[in-house]
Amino acid sequence: MSNQIEKIQELIALREKARIGGGEKAIEKQHERGKYTARERIAQLLDEGSFEELDMFVTHRCHNFGQEKKTFLGDGVVTGYGTIDGRLVYVFAQDFTEFGGSLSETMALKICKIMDMAMKMGAPVIGLNDSGGARIQEGINALAGYAANPNPSTVLCLCCRGKKAAGADFLKALRASGGVAFESVKLNDRTVGTVVADFIKEKGLSVEPKALNMLCEFVGTDLSRLYNEVDKLTVSLGAGAAITPEAVERNIGVSKEYNSFELISAIANRDVERTLKIYYNFRGNPKAHPVQMIAPLIFNLFANVLGAYYASDRSERGIMAELGFRSPWQLKDVKAAMQHFGPWQTIEIIDLIRRFDGASKGNGSRQDPYALFLDLLIHILNPLGQKAVQL
Repeated sequence: MSNQIEKIQELIALREKARIGGGEKAIEKQHERGKYTARERIAQLLDEGSFEELDMFVTHRCHNFGQEKKTFLGDGVVTGYGTIDGRLVYVFAQDFTEFGGSLSETMALKICKIMDMAMKMGAPVIGLNDSGGARIQEGINALAGYAANPNPSTVLCLCCRGKKAAGADFLKALRASGGVAFESVKLNDRTVGTVVADFIKEKGLSVEPKALNMLCEFVGTDLSRLYNEVDKLTVSLGAGAAITPEAVERNIGVSKEYNSFELISAIANRDVERTLKIYYNFRGNPKAHPVQMIAPLIFNLFANVLGAYYASDRSERGIMAELGFRSPWQLKDVKAAMQHFGPWQTIEIIDLIRRFDGASKGNGSRQDPYALFLDLLIHILNPLGQKAVQL
């Protein structure tokens, strides 16, 4: 009997603790802002004495950033049901005195629970929001409660940015409830050409390979710029037109002779004169052509050449499959480079590009990046394969 009394007393103490939310000081601050607490709002909304609270003792289960040391009963939201003028309603009110009313996984589960109950009873749900947003310590997993209990009549679309934007718990809950997770992988230099070509085709235009290279250099991997520039060309040229290098130069302002892809082509063909012409054009406007952005393109060329040399199937189709190319024109510079650079030369050039990349960013060198770039080009283009200048 005494054990039961102790449990009842413990339960009463827990209820009292839950009812003061984040504590007396937090309640005072809430009142100083001219705001009611979550329970005061519910008391004013519902018929007197009708409110039945649910999940009063729930706490979060986050262990990130020391959160396990800080818990409040109810975890930032008061949920339950009561009546308004005798009619049944379900209600939740976020409690700003606890974690600023921020959304956590357990808060979402509490809210979803009363929504499910309301659906079964055919009663409305009233939400009183007073929140600072999602609880950053839990990240995207703060929304896992919603993902685990989606409303069948609602389409909820969440867009997350960043390498680890969508946590494992959230994705697991999403897939378990029949949701779909679509990952939009960031474009890289190898795939951007295919994406640009496909988009141009969708717009009812065709594009010459050189013009495509010029567009790729200009827009990079920025899809919003791609859409804007292609729309500009569509308006200027008209549906069904072919995008030529002249059209790109005229409408977008990219030089058809002095651009990064022309430089790569000149290097691949070991064309010293054309390479140096483009180099000195770039050097006249280094802000528009930073060598740190050009070096990766040269690296990709020779990395692809090396991949082609060691492909199990040395046919054009086999090399395209090995390199992930979808169109033969993507192979043009690789095939040209293979006529001028052997496997061992290619390996040496790749190593040199890596060292140049570090030196151009100030690692172990204070030389002008464009001076270092000229050294790199001289070494690559040296027909004897000798190191003209040691980087």
